[in-house]
Amino acid sequence: MNNTKKSLKYLKKIPFRGNVYIYGTGTCSAIAEQMISSYRKDINILGYIDSYKSGILNGREVMHVDSFDKRRQEFDTVLISSAFSEEIREILRSKGIGNYTIFNGSIDNKTKYIIFRLGRIFKESIKVFFILIFLFAIWIAQFMLFLPAILIAFFLFRNINNRKDQDTLCLKDNINIKRINNFAYNRIDISKIYDCNTRNVHYRWDIFENALKLFKDRFKNEETISALDFGAGSLRDTYELAKLGFKVVAVDINGQSLETFKESYNWDSVSFVPEIITGSLDMLKQGQKFHLIIAFDILEHLYNLDEFLEELYNKIFPKGMLFITVPNKRSFFEMYYRHQHKKLPLNDSGNAHVQFNTPHKWQKIFIKKGFKILDHDMALGFFVNDCWCGFYSILTRKFIDPYIVRYIKKNYRRCSFEKIFYPSYLMKKMNLIDRATKSLLKHRWGWSLFVLTPDL
Repeated sequence: MNNTKKSLKYLKKIPFRGNVYIYGTGTCSAIAEQMISSYRKDINILGYIDSYKSGILNGREVMHVDSFDKRRQEFDTVLISSAFSEEIREILRSKGIGNYTIFNGSIDNKTKYIIFRLGRIFKESIKVFFILIFLFAIWIAQFMLFLPAILIAFFLFRNINNRKDQDTLCLKDNINIKRINNFAYNRIDISKIYDCNTRNVHYRWDIFENALKLFKDRFKNEETISALDFGAGSLRDTYELAKLGFKVVAVDINGQSLETFKESYNWDSVSFVPEIITGSLDMLKQGQKFHLIIAFDILEHLYNLDEFLEELYNKIFPKGMLFITVPNKRSFFEMYYRHQHKKLPLNDSGNAHVQFNTPHKWQKIFIKKGFKILDHDMALGFFVNDCWCGFYSILTRKFIDPYIVRYIKKNYRRCSFEKIFYPSYLMKKMNLIDRATKSLLKHRWGWSLFVLTPDL
């Protein structure tokens, strides 16, 4: 009689639709649960019993045997699934529990479980292998499809002088980049007032820099110009504003992030060391107003958007400005986020995106809340953001990243593997196509940039 038949013989002793507790939380109990799910799906596993510990296992409660007496009327039998079945049987007898069934906990079943685990890893490896083959095949076909357009765009823009990158400028600022290289979403090299490094492309824009020139004319008679960096995160934009002479208040709900990044900047080089606050707008002084407020990549995370915009309106001086960046609902990434987070609670503000709007809808929201739109632009082109980064990122995050974490590297840094599909040299060329087709595909670009002022 083989091991499977032996196991089934033990399970046959359990009544149809029986309620059982599994005694044991080791290898043998895992085998028992697997056999039940494969051959006796009618059996309802209520939880686990253990002689030494309690807690949660596989979403079910693990009870210490001493607290098990109170549950005696809730089950049909205890399935002893352990190599120490004789000792466990004596424990149950001492407590007056006679309705138990011994599941084979021999070394043969342990070996079978190991084989089962290896088989599962093999099956998942084969699945991941074919997914990778599919992704690389699509990548090659996509590259060949875009190659003529890349060449055309390259010749169109080869004589156009790009503006000087800010990377060199930033490295002069004594920013300790190495200290926080392992911090998630490390974005301290570039201030979003000027540009952004994302999708393996250095995006450069003028919208906020031009607004600051107009800003200086508006408040040239003011001795001190104040600014609020809401959602300060890495403090990169706080630092940039402080260098420009602003008296900055930086606010973020993540105090750990603020403390980590605070030590990365040379604050001796600024006139006013910023005030750093952990919390939200309600932590500010009552009646406190600012000449400039920036909220980069913040509004899409807020459920109570109307209330927040009303608070911002009350925090700005009459001629003040508000710089905002928000994602475009039409982008591939936002479609994916919307699908991923549709089951979240309605009041769940935080890490996930909960606001999904087109650029036109964002404009209507701002106007409704009393703001005048001074300028608006789009960033993160359609071909880079959707056709390459969005497509490969979503597939690798769904199928490849979980496999790497489970079987290869527990401390794997999320989203690292996907970058092999959109290398920097290729994305720079795709960005040329985006620039050439911006007038046609602007509505599909990934990011909206707004400059607002109170409409008095």
